[in-house]
Amino acid sequence: MQTHERQSLTFGIVAKSHLIALTAERDGLPARHVSSNVLAEGCAKQFHDGTSKKKKKKKKKKKKKKKKKKKKKKKKKKKKKKKKKKKKKKKKKKKKKKKKKKKKKKKKKKKKKKKKKKKKKKKKKKKKKKKKKKKKKKKKKKKKKKKKKKKKKKKKKKKKKKKKKKKKKKKKKKKKKKKKKKKKKKKKKKKKKKKKKKKKKKKKKKKKKKKKKKKKKKKKKKKKKKKKKKKRINSGVPKQLGTCLAASLHGLFASARIC
Repeated sequence: MQTHERQSLTFGIVAKSHLIALTAERDGLPARHVSSNVLAEGCAKQFHDGTSKKKKKKKKKKKKKKKKKKKKKKKKKKKKKKKKKKKKKKKKKKKKKKKKKKKKKKKKKKKKKKKKKKKKKKKKKKKKKKKKKKKKKKKKKKKKKKKKKKKKKKKKKKKKKKKKKKKKKKKKKKKKKKKKKKKKKKKKKKKKKKKKKKKKKKKKKKKKKKKKKKKKKKKKKKKKKKKKKKKRINSGVPKQLGTCLAASLHGLFASARIC
């Protein structure tokens, strides 16, 4: 074993890449995920006689079996597709070619000649009349631009006066709403100052009272529970002994203790 160990140390650097590839194929992982413990096991097994050969033979047999299965599936699919395509294509191609060529040539020639003649005659008459009117209007606008500058200032003042008359009616309604809001705001400010002073005094008093009340309530609840238990036992005993034959076990034990 000493000779095998020395060989593994000397040829470790050279055989490292080969071992990583073998371990990665065996585990089904990439070469980056191979750990150091797996490489140490691979170095020891490589120098034995039968370990490396058996693994290679098993891998070859598995690959051959997979290839045979794939070939059988492809042959079955091809036979079905060829039978369907031959029957459909032969009948459809002959019918479509004869019908389309005859219909398209006759219809297109007759429609194009009639439409083009009617559209051209109507458009030419309309365009000539519109162009003459547009040229006259453009010349007049250029001369009037200098005079309009003075008139625009006067027109703006008149428009503002008309708008103010309409706004005055709306402002009267708004003023009434503003007066109501101002009165409410003044009252709120006075109340806030008074509340702040009162809250500070009340908080100090309430904290002291709450602690005392909680202690008293706990004592009272315990006393009430004891009194209720005693009254139930004393009140139920004579009725069970006198008339009821089918008395409860709790009543019988309680009556026996009292007697």
